[in-house]
Amino acid sequence: MKSLSMLLISTVLFTSCAGSYYAINPERLNYTAKAEKGGVLLNYRYAVLEQRGNKKYAKKETKKHIRVVAINLTNTTGKPVSYNDMSFYAGDKEVFPLEINTIHRELKQAAASYLLFLFLTPMNLYTGNSSIPIGLGLGPGIAASNMSRAARANNSFKEELLEKDLTNAVIHSGETVYGVIGFRGISYDPLSIKLKTTDTDDSMINTN
Repeated sequence: MKSLSMLLISTVLFTSCAGSYYAINPERLNYTAKAEKGGVLLNYRYAVLEQRGNKKYAKKETKKHIRVVAINLTNTTGKPVSYNDMSFYAGDKEVFPLEINTIHRELKQAAASYLLFLFLTPMNLYTGNSSIPIGLGLGPGIAASNMSRAARANNSFKEELLEKDLTNAVIHSGETVYGVIGFRGISYDPLSIKLKTTDTDDSMINTN
């Protein structure tokens, strides 16, 4: 019975290994939605975490009702445009980009959860009338390895979010910038942006 319990614990734990992080690299993506109105072109792509193989982060993205989106913005207005002067819309509803720290905190892997591998510590390998305490090295070793891997992945995730953070960015005429942003509580609605500096219909930039 004890051996069976340890086997079940081992199976659960081994299927919960830490995941790596693979960069989204929004500047390398193909964007199929391309439309311009108001002098700024918005392209975007949903589900980039899943598509890049970041299963741990994509799973939490769904659980936390967050959508991480890769975007690029091209300014053809003939004058500089501030990212902070843009409002985002999902369908006809205004939505607000989450702060980088919020996205990272909500979606990162919980490195401490891999301490559960320490439950493998009492495991023994029985050979005939003797037993080998393989768990003494196995449990702590796997726990430490997974915690380290999760921490490295989380750091890489945070670094890309910071690198592709467009907050306070000024987009000069003719320039294209790339970013990774996140929204809470939206589905896969069409995204659009509107320049806050004008109330005219021409300020709407929609990628439908």
